[in-house]
Amino acid sequence: MFRLSLDTLGPVYQKARLVMCLGALEKVSLPDKWKPYFTNIEIAWADVESYKYYGDGGDHVYNLLSLDADISIICDADTLILRPFPDEFFLDMMSNPAIYGVIAHYPPPYR
Repeated sequence: MFRLSLDTLGPVYQKARLVMCLGALEKVSLPDKWKPYFTNIEIAWADVESYKYYGDGGDHVYNLLSLDADISIICDADTLILRPFPDEFFLDMMSNPAIYGVIAHYPPPYR
């Protein structure tokens, strides 16, 4: 769904690199019925030992960031982008590199 949502937003989004990071006790093959939907999606497996230690392999995603990318966005597979980001958003991120983020599965830290 995420790839399909990107593809509906125009050429820049259609060319965006999309990597699905997975972790499990063993790697499995993509079922044939799903292969047509993964033509523009890279699949990257976390190291099995790392998965055993950390549980979900989620930290593996940081090893896959392209150093030559203008912007990298890390999100869950159930995130959908419903409209293009404003140009100002990209321009600001490229001229003022930073790490932005939110941890969605935990309450915000209140102090």
